[in-house]
Amino acid sequence: MILIMKREIPEVSTLTFLKNAARIVKNPLPFHHENFQKHGDIFRLNIGPKKSVIFCRDAEFAQYVLQKNQKNYIKSEIQTKDLVKYVGNGLLTSNGEHWQKQRKLIQPAFHKKHIANLLDTVLEAIR
Repeated sequence: MILIMKREIPEVSTLTFLKNAARIVKNPLPFHHENFQKHGDIFRLNIGPKKSVIFCRDAEFAQYVLQKNQKNYIKSEIQTKDLVKYVGNGLLTSNGEHWQKQRKLIQPAFHKKHIANLLDTVLEAIR
């Protein structure tokens, strides 16, 4: 985690994003997989002027951001104003007290035994 925080995050340009937009919409996983292969465990996807999304597959870093230090990470306008129009005001798109309520509601679904039961389904979907 410390190494990720100390180095520059590799960028995927807006042009690359636009060139691949059709296939990203159809199935974003191969595009993200290619960029993880090329850049390592973290990369930034520039999706427009001053707008980017950071993708990370480092479990320790994700745990730090999502659990241990989540109060320091506020969701961007992409999530709170743009994405909310499509997926509603929930865990992915909210901050603060509303986020905490949503997080408590979904917490039981992320118990280790439930995650273990989903492993085969997730692996099949990725392939």
